[in-house]
Amino acid sequence: MTSSRDTIWSVSVRRLPLARLGESLRGAESGGANEVNVDICDGTFAPGFSLGFEVVEAIRDATTLPIHVHLQAERPERFIADLSRLGCAALTVPIEACTHAHRAFAQIRDLGMKSGASVNPGTALTTLEYVLPLLDRVVLPVDEGGPADREPPPAAFERVRILRENIDYHE
Repeated sequence: MTSSRDTIWSVSVRRLPLARLGESLRGAESGGANEVNVDICDGTFAPGFSLGFEVVEAIRDATTLPIHVHLQAERPERFIADLSRLGCAALTVPIEACTHAHRAFAQIRDLGMKSGASVNPGTALTTLEYVLPLLDRVVLPVDEGGPADREPPPAAFERVRILRENIDYHE
């Protein structure tokens, strides 16, 4: 994994007004953001539909910030090459959605993107054991969603600690 101490200041596109996307991205960049995060959900793996590839193109044309896509879709391997062609700098996919996760992460890297895995709260962290060397980041949601003001469960912090220890071990 890339040094776990690298700091990413990411701006999430889902929090920006799309009518003023370019202006918002320039403001985020001047405010210190060093990455744009785009969540793309297929409505099957993750609930609800979301921004699509056209928005990635618009972002690419509106900013020089690197684009990180968190692709929450069934069989995300189908879209890796397309997202690379769109200019994504980093791609995170749910480890649970990949038939052969090691192949997916290797493909992401082979296409010149940084690779990331997200792990659902109910999935054992051991699923990452053999792919950690192929990853540049891990997204570890603390809960399954819901109200933003809800406190994360206490076990979430234990998962973060365990993941930190595993990453340190592999470095």
